[in-house]
Amino acid sequence: MHKINFLEVYYYIHKRHNEESALKLLKDIKIAPIKIDTEITDDILIKAGRLKALYKISLADSIGLAETIINGRYFVTADHHELEIVQEKEKITSSSRTVYASKQG
Repeated sequence: MHKINFLEVYYYIHKRHNEESALKLLKDIKIAPIKIDTEITDDILIKAGRLKALYKISLADSIGLAETIINGRYFVTADHHELEIVQEKEKITSSSRTVYASKQG
């Protein structure tokens, strides 16, 4: 998970619930077996820029998807309508795929 994508999750929890819940999530993520990337390599930059230019997606999603495609990671999102077309057109496979999570509430 890129730190920029984590920022989006933090923002969403803070907005929908409160700062205390968002801070708890931050603490929980830090102890979970989730790698938080802070660097954007040239490969990620180029792939994310291409995805952002071609599709109507957020910058954070373009970075997360670029990491998914390049590094074979999972990308968990609730943004079904924006990302399904990307998944289809970019032929994201089982080794690098988008996993959709339902929005609660």
